[in-house]
Formats: sequence, C-alpha cells, structure tokens
Amino acid sequence: MIKNYTSCTALLFLNFILMASLSFGQAKMRIVDPASGDVTITNFSPSATVDMSGWWLCNFPAYTL
Repeated sequence: MIKNYTSCTALLFLNFILMASLSFGQAKMRIVDPASGDVTITNFSPSATVDMSGWWLCNFPAYTL
C-alpha cells in the first residue's frame, strides 16, 4: 500500500513557518526620508519584547577597510 505523505509534510512545514513567524520580533521600516536621512523602524511583534535600541543601519558596499 502506497501512502501519500505530501499533505502531512505540507502541514508540518506550514506549522513550522507559523511558529517561526510568531516567535521572533517583526520589525519593519515604516518611513524612509532620504532628504533628512531619517528612518522610522516600528516593532510589530505581538509580545513587543525585541529591544531595537542597539540596531543600526549600514551602507555595506561603501565600507572602506
């Protein structure tokens, strides 16, 4: 007898994705103003426990070593 494991695998994968998205903070850039150089980052996490005070933006290709 051949069993179809596709639905079980898909359900397991969907559960993993759902848990991963709920367990981490959801920080998003809301406003980017190139004229003044201001960026507004908002934490949309349900628990709001992610400390974003130490976060910073970088300009990766412009690094000088």
